[in-house]
Amino acid sequence: MVKMDKNRFIFLGVCFLLVFVYSCGKKTLPIPLPERKVQVPVTLIEEARVTPGGIILKWKYPEVSHKGKTYPFCFVIQKANIPWKGLGCIDCPELPWEESKCISPDYPDPAIRLDHELLWKDENVSSHRAYRYRIVAYDVEKRRPLSYGKPLDVRVLDFPPMIKKASVKAGKEGILVKWFIPKEKAKSVIKNGISFAIERRSTNGPWQRIDTGGYRESTFLDGEVKPGEVYEYRITPYYQVGRVSIWGKPYIAGRVRAEDKILPPPPKTVWVVPSNKGLEVHWLEVSVPVGGYYVYRKDPDGTIVRLTQTPLKHPPFIDNKVKKNEVYSYAVSSASPNPPYKEGLVSSWVEIRNVFFK
Repeated sequence: MVKMDKNRFIFLGVCFLLVFVYSCGKKTLPIPLPERKVQVPVTLIEEARVTPGGIILKWKYPEVSHKGKTYPFCFVIQKANIPWKGLGCIDCPELPWEESKCISPDYPDPAIRLDHELLWKDENVSSHRAYRYRIVAYDVEKRRPLSYGKPLDVRVLDFPPMIKKASVKAGKEGILVKWFIPKEKAKSVIKNGISFAIERRSTNGPWQRIDTGGYRESTFLDGEVKPGEVYEYRITPYYQVGRVSIWGKPYIAGRVRAEDKILPPPPKTVWVVPSNKGLEVHWLEVSVPVGGYYVYRKDPDGTIVRLTQTPLKHPPFIDNKVKKNEVYSYAVSSASPNPPYKEGLVSSWVEIRNVFFK
């Protein structure tokens, strides 16, 4: 029995030796690695802005992981002339596209890069013509298209009426801007739902838009100004048609110096959230120095009550003295940085029904 075990051991040793000798010097094929998937950017034209100087397209480009120092993709803008009544045509034949050069976020010229957005202007357009645009993402290394964005059709419609006159006036609440459109043009303003973009710049500073979009009044109070600073304002009329906006000519109002003592502006955004503790009042804090905030409540009978006797440093404020299923409105004002904490104007009122039951 021992002899058989010894023979078996010798046999296994000889087999191992033969396998080792046979495989010596042989090359084995490497195990194939899974192919790395390329992150294909999907490019959608977010907005087309029709201006007297041309059509401006805006789109975002995504952050992608890449080993090289340059962005791995570039973008080609394709453009085609289409019939005025052919917008959104599904069964239209293939169009003869014109193509721009491939625009890289690293070298965007002639486009403009803003954060992760690109703006490209097409100056070769005419009034009362229609165009179709789409963006194609290209692989820079392989020089081949990766994805085709969804087309956007743009009509060059009539521009909004021009602003003929504007005025600026400094006061304790800030700077009041007023503008005027001729009476004969007022009907078209109402018909097309004209909005106004308000921009501000200080001495030697860049233009900054200060409205929140969709502003349709003819006066604007700018409370977020620095005391004693000189400002200039620019107002541009526009109207929106889907993702396409039609912009008129901007009007630049005269310069004005803010007063040395200005009451702080109210928060631009206020919202209320029901909770098991009451109604939580939230707001976006203003960008200028303040001593805090006062919170107001309007009861169902119309009575207005100030809920904070001293300025509250930061939001939120919880109002636990409310009744179930009643409708309340809230507004917030800002206090000056130093005692006696004088108030500026209150924000817009926000209405809510207390529907949170314990």
